[in-house]
Amino acid sequence: MSLPARRFVRAGVALAVTAFALVAADRPPALSTVIFRPDATPPVLPGDVFNYVTTSTTTLTSIFSKPTVEKITEDETIKASAPFSFNKHANLTKLEYTSPSSPQINEVLYVGFVPGSGATEEVEYGGVTTGNLGTTAEPETLVSTETYAVGGILSVFPEAAGQHWSPAATYTTVSDETGKPETAKSTVTDFADGTYTSDSTVVNSATKPVLTDTLTQNVAANGTVKVTQAVTGFNLETLTVGLPAVQDGKIVIPVKTVGGNELPAKPTTSLIDVPDWYPSHDAAPKPLLSAEITDKGAVTTPAACGKRAGVKAFDLHGEITKLDPFAATYSVTTEDEYDAAGLGPICTISESKLDDYSDSVLDPGKLLGTATTSSVMILASETGPKPLFGVAAGMQPFSLGFGFLDRLPSRTAAFARPLGLNR
Repeated sequence: MSLPARRFVRAGVALAVTAFALVAADRPPALSTVIFRPDATPPVLPGDVFNYVTTSTTTLTSIFSKPTVEKITEDETIKASAPFSFNKHANLTKLEYTSPSSPQINEVLYVGFVPGSGATEEVEYGGVTTGNLGTTAEPETLVSTETYAVGGILSVFPEAAGQHWSPAATYTTVSDETGKPETAKSTVTDFADGTYTSDSTVVNSATKPVLTDTLTQNVAANGTVKVTQAVTGFNLETLTVGLPAVQDGKIVIPVKTVGGNELPAKPTTSLIDVPDWYPSHDAAPKPLLSAEITDKGAVTTPAACGKRAGVKAFDLHGEITKLDPFAATYSVTTEDEYDAAGLGPICTISESKLDDYSDSVLDPGKLLGTATTSSVMILASETGPKPLFGVAAGMQPFSLGFGFLDRLPSRTAAFARPLGLNR
């Protein structure tokens, strides 16, 4: 299950590192002539180039402003090359992503085809990206590396109706930003169940004394949260989110904050009982992240697929829900990726909705806003060497990676509320 789309660091995880993307790969070695065996892998060869056009519409409703609608059309090119080694895995395929709308970013993904019991799994092992988002006067280099502990399953081959799997997997993202006057570093580990840990540090050399901002977050499986933030000139701030409890006949989520006020004053303490905003209006869902992909078998692509409409293809249907008790968001995403033999994903249609709640003293538990996004990705063209095995019987398409877990609606993009503890 996949869709070529750029990744964004989770909002609310790295205080000032939300612009980070992935990180630089070495120049590719000489390419082999034939990479895949016809009985083990889908037909993709070094030199294959795929061009996609994605059209998306995002509607934002917020209690702070009037509803807004944003429509974006983006071109993206994916080039395949192999063999590569990454994170102790050999013979991987490198997929390089470029887009005219962000030429300063170079992003790659590494996938492997792993034989299993009667099937071949396409597994994502990580990615690297480099980028320069600054100017000549104020250069700003962004570098990030993402590695999977085991690997995330993108697709299973040969595709057949009824197959199902979860793309959820544990991975770690290490990011660095080098600029003037600020530099930032972060390490985030996302676990397959939706929990995560993160550590980030931002240093601003233009201030006197030099400003250092260190943020540590831990989100547990039961939905409890502990976050600490140390900022030069301020008391250490600690925020905890507890388990829902009954108070005066109503279920509330206790949110406690200690410190964060300016020195030399003593640390202050505040406790807010936030009305339970979780979808069940009880405990947080277990797991916090639920993801499932089901192969619905051969179908005819819908009219929304444009030039790829009316084509016989396999429908990989994905559903995901995710609750983030620290960011105070709940999201639901559905996606249908249509895979055609010999071409791979020719069309992907997705719908997502993210609800953003208040867990501060201002309107605690209230829905602050909702972001809904509809997008359609269509294969515009494919060039490169013809697969030696063509589209012979039994050959199935491959996936191009950047699975839909990485495309959850971004709180940063949708809501301009500050990150960090002083929310």
